[in-house]
Amino acid sequence: MLAIAFLVRERTDREPVTTPFLRSFSGFSKPYKEFLAAVGLFGVGDFADTFYILYATTVLTPKIGAAQAASLSVGFYVLHNVLYASWSYLGGWIADHANRRVLLACGYLSAALAAVCMIVGVQSYAGLALMFALGGMGVGIYEAVEDTIAAELLPREIRGSGFGALAVVTGLGDLISSMLFGWLWATIGVAGASACILVPMALGTALVLHLAARDHRTRRAAR
Repeated sequence: MLAIAFLVRERTDREPVTTPFLRSFSGFSKPYKEFLAAVGLFGVGDFADTFYILYATTVLTPKIGAAQAASLSVGFYVLHNVLYASWSYLGGWIADHANRRVLLACGYLSAALAAVCMIVGVQSYAGLALMFALGGMGVGIYEAVEDTIAAELLPREIRGSGFGALAVVTGLGDLISSMLFGWLWATIGVAGASACILVPMALGTALVLHLAARDHRTRRAAR
């Protein structure tokens, strides 16, 4: 907050544009709307990462007791966060040198594979570590790359509205997916819940790959 208040300055060559709130959203290009659709579709399945802690605690408690299971699960979550932080930087760096949509699909795929770990019922320490690692890598990559793609697709004068729309889409996705996953877990069990939630994650990943392939064809045709 202090850094924003005292260190960030508006560019001197920027003239703010006054646009009615709803009209600013209508100015998005078709590629950006398609990008938001892919992000939103994946987001409907992208549940809160803290469910990994609940899963690890549940499967470890019969083996080592509730207290130790909780402590070890939090330790796994530290691994998740270390990889999350590391791949937030690495994902941004790779996005400067590679196809960003393919990289975004890789991040989505990593998160989806973490859900697959719960479908197959991993219980070993190595399996749980893999689940947390995949989840951390996935969110680190796709959070960085989503913002990069948004900046690429948005005209400068509506970039603020575009990032706001992206935040709305991802925020609603987080809310819907976490409520849905929790309800499904309580109703049909963790494996069934993970299988159901994997469907929108897979569809969102497929849509991103489709957009990447179409973008590649368009660039080749323009040469």
